[in-house]
Amino acid sequence: MINNILIFLMLLVYSQNMHSQISKVLEVETNAIQDLNSEEAWNIVNDWTKLNTLVPELVASTKVKGKGIDASWDIILMNGGLISEEMIYYDENEKTMSYSMTKTPMPITDYVGIIKVEAYGISKSLVSFYTLCNTSDKNYDFIKNTFESFQKTYLSNLKQ
Repeated sequence: MINNILIFLMLLVYSQNMHSQISKVLEVETNAIQDLNSEEAWNIVNDWTKLNTLVPELVASTKVKGKGIDASWDIILMNGGLISEEMIYYDENEKTMSYSMTKTPMPITDYVGIIKVEAYGISKSLVSFYTLCNTSDKNYDFIKNTFESFQKTYLSNLKQ
């Protein structure tokens, strides 16, 4: 009986240590002032079919189903990979959306993305792109660099 309890406790400690090594929270946020008013910027970020023009090196095409809170989309990557995402929060008045990644070839879990557009003066906007996910210590720097690069490219191509 004592041996079973010791084995259980050892397995519990081992699994907690393994989990802490496997899962590390990653947050990436990029903000950019755009030479677009907030309505123009919102119309671009709200159209997931244009993702290939915002990140052309990575995204081949996007297939979208639904609109607003009912939207989901499949992103076909240039390397043939597939990412599936779905909207989990959508407020057109606040110009804020949040989505989760339901399928990805990347070594991540629990992905949530937030995109927010705000008026910045009269004719400009501030677009914020935030990512939260879990990854391993081993993949942390690679995934962080990937998302930082993605967000910067995405925001720099909004005007095109």
